[in-house]
Amino acid sequence: MLKKLRSHIVKLGLGSYCLLCLDVGGAGADEYFELSPMTYIESEDAINGLVLTAKFARYNPDEQTAVLTQVDAKIRDDKGVQGFELTSEKGLVDFGESVFIARGNVLGKMPDGRLLSTEVMQYDQEEAVISSDFPVEILEGKMSYRGRKGFIYDVRKGSFRMLGGASLEQIR
Repeated sequence: MLKKLRSHIVKLGLGSYCLLCLDVGGAGADEYFELSPMTYIESEDAINGLVLTAKFARYNPDEQTAVLTQVDAKIRDDKGVQGFELTSEKGLVDFGESVFIARGNVLGKMPDGRLLSTEVMQYDQEEAVISSDFPVEILEGKMSYRGRKGFIYDVRKGSFRMLGGASLEQIR
């Protein structure tokens, strides 16, 4: 059945917008929209700071959140330079709080080529900080670093800090 649709451009925070095609009646209580696939772009001053793609998304307009599956993210610094890439099995975008949380087999790549793996990473769009409170493994060449309590990566400064100490081992 063909439904009559209307388009809405919704401001989601931090200069980001989302184009939604809604049923003429709009969203009622407990309604959500399913998007497959979904692309979300957060931009400011013509620079795409965050580009999220997901195989599937469920957007809840009342909560201003989207639950994602099979997620890819590209995060750029204020100058538009690629700052971080990640993939995850699941994700959550909280548009009201300007936060993206990646969950499940999260793999990240820093601009210098270092690879990170953990179970959960969070990106705070306002602060431009990626962080995790979960154990993390970092692969750099033939070395592996393991952090027990996570990390903080400042996208604007390009600075990385392990939390709670780290162990180092050589990969053969």
